[in-house]
Amino acid sequence: PRPAPSQKVAISSSDILAAGDGGRHPIFFPPHWRTRAIVRALLDQLKLHGVVLAWGLTAVIGVLIHLPALELVVWRTGMAAAALAVIAPLLGGSLRVPPRTALRLLATGVLIGGHWMFFFGAGKVSNATITVAGLPTTLIWCALLEWWWLGKRPRPYEIAIGLMMIPAVWLMLRFEFRHSLGFWFSIGAAVVGSVFAVINGRLAQRH
Repeated sequence: PRPAPSQKVAISSSDILAAGDGGRHPIFFPPHWRTRAIVRALLDQLKLHGVVLAWGLTAVIGVLIHLPALELVVWRTGMAAAALAVIAPLLGGSLRVPPRTALRLLATGVLIGGHWMFFFGAGKVSNATITVAGLPTTLIWCALLEWWWLGKRPRPYEIAIGLMMIPAVWLMLRFEFRHSLGFWFSIGAAVVGSVFAVINGRLAQRH
């Protein structure tokens, strides 16, 4: 039964997590619904931490592998393409696209290749810390590019993060000036990666 309007009801964190299911009040959800919501939230957190860990390890591995940045990108791209060619048919997918779409995807691939060139190049001329230092600015570049290309105004939190980035970048350049080239390579990786993200987002909507 629903509680009376004057009755106070305590809402737990699990109730809040389940608030998106079915458009009904979370208090009246069955317990197994709330459990599924908690599991989904935990899985999302694990995915987020996995992405952060993957970014950090990619920089470390790139520094440890004694190959020039260009060769490293070629090998990495080749292995990823081979894995995709094997996995896509197993999942029932197809890699066949019209020629015009293939050209667009190829151009987008050149962009992401440039991103990885900057990324691994930063590791070759500096260290793993500097390599990932410029990547958080991706949010700023994406917001500016979407505003310029798509007319989408930046969100308030994007502006706030961008303002916080300015003193962070200044401090990094001040105390790690000997690695300034690597830092600018890292910024370049963020800029090119942002261009790729915006274009790839539009391609994903169409295909």
